[in-house]
Parts: sequence; structure tokens; C-alpha cells
Amino acid sequence: MHQEIAQKWTAALRSGEYKQTKHQLKTCDNRFCCLGVLCNLYQKENGGEWTGYGYFLGCGQILPPEVVDWAGMKSRRGDLHPLSLSDYNDKGKDFYEIAQIIENNIENL
Repeated sequence: MHQEIAQKWTAALRSGEYKQTKHQLKTCDNRFCCLGVLCNLYQKENGGEWTGYGYFLGCGQILPPEVVDWAGMKSRRGDLHPLSLSDYNDKGKDFYEIAQIIENNIENL
């Protein structure tokens, strides 16, 4: 993963600006999963529209390919072993814990 994008992402996760949700990128009341926060950062820099019920660039639960390419990630779920970032999010890790996981695994993402 690109270091600069990882730094922006972890800062956003720790900022308090985003309320957390599970099982989808974004809710209608503006709650985000950790991957949704990355999509929102992409949108701010590159455009793209949130549509329907939390869909970004046609995806509702995993990262769109455009976001994966922009961030320099290896997978659409933030795969780490044994879990992905989306798994950590959905199993109850908060954004601060997920930010630490990202920082500890940048080269694997």
C-alpha cells in the first residue's frame, strides 16, 4: 500500500470525523466501515459518487477497483491473514485499533 495514502487513511480513522458501521461501506446516516473511509478519501481527491444505499463506484461492501489501484492495495477487502480489515471492522475492532493494524501491515496491504 502507498505510504502517503496509508497515512491519510489512519489519520482519518483517528480523526473522530467518521462514525463506524459494519457490513457495508456507508449507511444512509453517514456511518462508514474502515473501507468506506478509504473510499471517502478517494472521493475527496478524485471524485466519484456515493449512490443507492452506501454504494461507491458500484460497490457496497468491498473496495472498488479504482480505489484499490489509487491506494496501491493488493486486495479489495484489505486482506491480511487470518482476517481482512473488513473482518476486523465487522468483528468489533474500533477505528483506532484498525488504524494501528494498517500501520503495522502497510507492506502487506
